[in-house]
Amino acid sequence: MSFLVEHGFDFNRLFRDGISFCARRPSDKSHNHSHHVLFSLMDRITSFKKPLILHNGLFDIMFLYHSFIDELPPELDLFTAKLHDSFPPIYDTKYIADQSSETITYLEYLYNKSKRKNDESLRSSKNCIVCEIPETSSSSFPKQSQKIKNAVCRYYSQYGFCNYGQSCVGSHDINFILDEEERSNKKRKATNHEPDMHLPELKKRKTTLSENEEKAEVPSSINSHNNTNITSETSSILDNQTQMHTAGHDAFATGYLFADFKNNNSIENFEEKYANNLFLMKNDRPLRIYKSRYISQ
Repeated sequence: MSFLVEHGFDFNRLFRDGISFCARRPSDKSHNHSHHVLFSLMDRITSFKKPLILHNGLFDIMFLYHSFIDELPPELDLFTAKLHDSFPPIYDTKYIADQSSETITYLEYLYNKSKRKNDESLRSSKNCIVCEIPETSSSSFPKQSQKIKNAVCRYYSQYGFCNYGQSCVGSHDINFILDEEERSNKKRKATNHEPDMHLPELKKRKTTLSENEEKAEVPSSINSHNNTNITSETSSILDNQTQMHTAGHDAFATGYLFADFKNNNSIENFEEKYANNLFLMKNDRPLRIYKSRYISQ
């Protein structure tokens, strides 16, 4: 809830204009029309057998299954078997990125990096992806309405979030992060030294972090309830934002990323390598979606 509030989600509009929906297919035809429309849409998606593209999509596919098909099965093998039968091939762009040379795999970073690369290829008349989001939609990820800062926030640059929010001494601006990464890589190539994106101002903050946060791959306080209150300063920042977090733009960015990955990989073995593998946090292996011959449904 706090994430939605911080990104300007309009709950009043949700209840006023949102499509009413209850999980799973209605048996009573007296249900409202909008309810049936969603199930018809899902039927069309699955019947055409077009790939389903997700980013870090485990919870997404669980939500879709629970909403449109049935209760979540109690056993993992049964769940993967039912997913295999219920959906077309599923691709997880976070898994694809993780299997590639990318060390940073959150959507905002990958999309903007991919967009930069393709824009440069277009200017150089090289093979590239040319696809733009409609002007009526949000054209970017949420703007980070912070004061201009001279250092990159290392947590945000690595994971796409930061517990310090607007009070962070480092920048959360993705373009600045990518600029600094490019500058640092050029410097490293020239001097054969590791890149150092963290200026002294940012290093001072390190002493304020708990020992557990320093050692953890992902800060342990990301779900802290301390961040649920929105101050008047934060509210004024939100009022000045022109770009809000939208599912539509996330979907576009995920599709764009998938097209870029496919454009840069061998078509012959792409499906074999990446289809029906969902990324799992802190796990070297994906969740494989397949139908075991030992499962009886």
